[in-house]
Amino acid sequence: MKTELTTPKAILIGLIFIAIAIASIPYSKNVVTAAHAASGIQKVEICGYEYSSKKYSCAGVNYGVLSAR
Repeated sequence: MKTELTTPKAILIGLIFIAIAIASIPYSKNVVTAAHAASGIQKVEICGYEYSSKKYSCAGVNYGVLSAR
């Protein structure tokens, strides 16, 4: 038996999937573990090559102002 998927049926199925996702939030904490950062100091640098000046530079913060180093 083959039935057509009409717009009202598609909307109803979508709402059912949303309801299942919302209802499963309390149970998902047992399946997915929390991510934790490594201990110690972490450093992040945003660097890139500037084609206009043909040099490699990194972003930095100087006295609260973002600048390229």
